[in-house]
Amino acid sequence: MINDEDYLKIEPVDEAQKETTISNELVKENPIPQKENIERKPVREFIKYICSKCNYKFTRKASTSQALRCPYCSGSTIEEDTFDLDQTIREV
Repeated sequence: MINDEDYLKIEPVDEAQKETTISNELVKENPIPQKENIERKPVREFIKYICSKCNYKFTRKASTSQALRCPYCSGSTIEEDTFDLDQTIREV
């Protein structure tokens, strides 16, 4: 049984510090392995297109071999979208 004197000797535990201490110990025990050479995949190039029939804008991979049709209306009058807002702002 705990009497009043023993109760006063018990120090409260700060839960946040306890969790931090535990996580720091885990990191020290199990460090994250570092890869020396990280292989990165090449960035895929996309081309912007616009459908002349319905004005739907979409992109396709530059390396695609599929027939070029609008995914919205299946129209075949597709043009490359060359609109560049940054260039338009610079011209003004």
